[in-house]
Amino acid sequence: MRTFLVTVLFVGAIIAEASPSDAQLAPSLPALDTHCSVDADCAATPVEISGPSTCCVGCGTSTAGNKAWVSQMNATCPVWLKAMSRTCPAVACVGGRTATECKSAKCVLR
Repeated sequence: MRTFLVTVLFVGAIIAEASPSDAQLAPSLPALDTHCSVDADCAATPVEISGPSTCCVGCGTSTAGNKAWVSQMNATCPVWLKAMSRTCPAVACVGGRTATECKSAKCVLR
């Protein structure tokens, strides 16, 4: 009996150590989607989509994507930043371009 009890407690300890980290709980960021049919399908987001400033507003940067993707990024980034225990630096600079168009079935910045 004692051997069984010790084994159960040991397994419990392993499970406790294997709990997911904040990074593992962070939502996945949506893959860039630039597919479009008309200009009205497109939008831009000012957040960085990769690198050390992921999900932070960049100085003079923006990324074109279809409206569904931009909406997903803008909704997911605050949750992702919190799960990753990240904060964005304050920025005092000119924002990036926001005008977009659909060119060859891809959203691009104008």
